[in-house]
Amino acid sequence: MSPENRDFSSWEYTGHFLTPRQAEIFDKILLGQGSQAIAGELDISLASVKSARRSIRDKIERETGIKPKDMLDMLSALIQMGEVSYNPKKT
Repeated sequence: MSPENRDFSSWEYTGHFLTPRQAEIFDKILLGQGSQAIAGELDISLASVKSARRSIRDKIERETGIKPKDMLDMLSALIQMGEVSYNPKKT
């Protein structure tokens, strides 16, 4: 399974590093939603979602010096920065 298809739904963005819109998009990415679905749900363009994803990667790279290659890298960097928290689902 590729990192883009892993279940990151137990993680939640709780920091202040991202803009509110970037945080909203990042949380939806963690839920496994694709860019097209996010754009439809938030009533924004696909280009806006892709731009937000690039901005998140760029911000992480500027802050950490590491260029995230995929969702797992982005999540790992934000965990190390204390920007996300783990909230396991109750069954």
